[in-house]
Amino acid sequence: MNTSSKKPARRNRVKPEDTQIVGFRLPQAMAREVKTEASHRGVLLKDLFVELWEQYKRQRKDERN
Repeated sequence: MNTSSKKPARRNRVKPEDTQIVGFRLPQAMAREVKTEASHRGVLLKDLFVELWEQYKRQRKDERN
């Protein structure tokens, strides 16, 4: 677990009124892995998801070209 006092990166500041809750369930082991990865990077889960989604879209675009 990350015990450092650094705050998560706030790269993607979005007004609350411009956001929407997206809820989904993951297998327990996968959820643990995702939370651990976010902790190691020092980011919030939502920021990790945004990063992964943007990477996915770039990869798909590259595959189509």
